[in-house]
Amino acid sequence: MKGRLHRTWWGIRQETHWGRTALEAGRRQWLFDVILYRALAWPRIQGYYGPREEKKVRTLRTSSGITVHYRPNRGDIQGIREIFIDEIYRLPEGVEVTGLVDLGANIGLATIWLAKTYNLEGVIAVEPLPENTRLLRTNARANGVPCQVIEAAVGLEHGVTYFAVTESSNMGHVADTGREIPLVALLEIINDVTFAQPLLKMDIEGMEGPLLQQLDAAWVKTFSAIVMEMHPEVVDVGELVHVISSQGFSYRESYERTTGYTREKRERLFLRN
Repeated sequence: MKGRLHRTWWGIRQETHWGRTALEAGRRQWLFDVILYRALAWPRIQGYYGPREEKKVRTLRTSSGITVHYRPNRGDIQGIREIFIDEIYRLPEGVEVTGLVDLGANIGLATIWLAKTYNLEGVIAVEPLPENTRLLRTNARANGVPCQVIEAAVGLEHGVTYFAVTESSNMGHVADTGREIPLVALLEIINDVTFAQPLLKMDIEGMEGPLLQQLDAAWVKTFSAIVMEMHPEVVDVGELVHVISSQGFSYRESYERTTGYTREKRERLFLRN
């Protein structure tokens, strides 16, 4: 408990410092949202998604020129910290990528950060919830990112499935019950990739297991680099690392080190040999 509280305190400290030093627009609103929705965890928004929540969309602009539209909930704010402050998707020096396939794009935070940071020529972004894809498209347009949006969950084949919408906007996942959503076959997405050196970013709350273990894993060879969040509560991380490595990738251990604590990141990096 003490370690968790320390990490939470440190995260809020990072968010407020970033807001004061790295924002050109939206600074005051961002600091207010961090305190109200992150530090105080109030109000606890049950069923956040809905038309009325679109009125609460905030806008901020970073000193690097990136515009971000987000909602005042813990998930969106945490996503901004992880991607823009902690830079969990930053690639090692010397790794070159020209395009992105973003599985689990949510509202497009990683999409726009990766596209602008690495000057990508295009993006294929997959996200099942229309309330997220609306902001995903808005964020892509605001930053001039050419983005093909596929409004579906990624799976083994075409069809429909169910999606569990959670209180936190970045924790929804495919489930046995919930909201019915379309399902798109992974291999169809792979067939549309035309980038010379594509990057795969994957954060799909446990569906990485079936995609790597129930399909021929040779599909990963489409990509020059893979950065993905694995979810040890539902997948065997060691097995998935072995599956990807066996396709000709080197695996990079990654750790988050900040003052006072060190923890293994959930984001795993693979580079094609």
